Amino acid sequence: MATNARGHTVPSAGETPSRAAIFQSLMTVNDIVPVANATARAQKLLDLGSSAARPLIVRQSDTGVYWEHDGTAWRALGGGGTAPRVVARNGDGGAMPSGVVPLIQSWVTQDARNSAGIMTVVYPQPFSVRPIVIAKTVSGASTDPVINADSANATSVSLIWPGASGGSVRVHLIAIGW
Repeated sequence: MATNARGHTVPSAGETPSRAAIFQSLMTVNDIVPVANATARAQKLLDLGSSAARPLIVRQSDTGVYWEHDGTAWRALGGGGTAPRVVARNGDGGAMPSGVVPLIQSWVTQDARNSAGIMTVVYPQPFSVRPIVIAKTVSGASTDPVINADSANATSVSLIWPGASGGSVRVHLIAIGW
C-alpha cells in the first residue's frame, strides 16, 4: 500500500487490490457525513468516533451548519464556536418571502459631498427591496452621516452630513436586505 498526495492509503502500482486493501483505503477518506439533526449527529459520533488526527465532520441538514468533532468536543465550523446563522425578517417582522436569500454588503467608498453636504452611494449589488443601511465616517468629516431614508431605494442611498458642504469623505457602509 502507498499514500497519495491527499493522504489516502491506496494500492501501490502493480498491486492487485484485495477486499481488505480496498476497505483500508476507504477508511483513510474523511468525508463530510450528512445528518438530519443534533440527535443524529450525536449518534454518528457514537457510531464512527473521532480524534484530533481523524476528526468527524458532519453537515446538519435541519440547520445547514457544518460541525467538527476533534475527539473532545463539537465545534461549529466558521462560527467561532457558535453556529453561523442568519434569521431575516421583513420590515413588519414577518418572515421573508419564500425563496429569498439574505444579502449583506459591506464596503468602503470615498466621494465628494455636494454643497448641501449630501453624497449619494450606489450599492455594489442591487437589492430587490430597500435595505437597512448603516454608515460610519472613516475620514474627511468629524461626524457620522445621517441616512436619508426618503432617498433610500434598492440601488442607492443618500448620506447627509448636517451643516457640512462639499469636501471628500470616506465612509464604511453596511447594507442588509434581499
